[in-house]
Amino acid sequence: MSFLGKTYTAGSEENIEAFVKVLGLPAEMTTKLAQYKPDQRFDKEGDTYKHTVITPSKNKVISFKSGVPYEDKLRNLIPVKITYTVDGDTVTQVIQDDEGRSGTFKLDFAGDKMTATVTASFWDGTAVRHYTAV
Repeated sequence: MSFLGKTYTAGSEENIEAFVKVLGLPAEMTTKLAQYKPDQRFDKEGDTYKHTVITPSKNKVISFKSGVPYEDKLRNLIPVKITYTVDGDTVTQVIQDDEGRSGTFKLDFAGDKMTATVTASFWDGTAVRHYTAV
């Protein structure tokens, strides 16, 4: 778990815009989401992890236990079930809505690099964003 306590900043990416487009959001929201590149940090206290999403306007802290699903709302509107699983230097986040659609965000850590791979049950593609610890 070499990634704990490090803040990662987004760099290059592949296919992110294509992924955002399949979400079927209004054009303005699609553009905003495609450009959304928050810094990310993971910490651990006991058996609870904290995933901090850092933007210039605010930080969002998500507390979770590996493998334990919890309920949330995307954009404060869409009810979803989210499960984070930590396996060594890989963190996988699965988000599933009430209609059975799911998205998977697999974060692989190596040294000061993080690679986020995005897949979804409703999309045939794969998107990737690369991060570097600062």
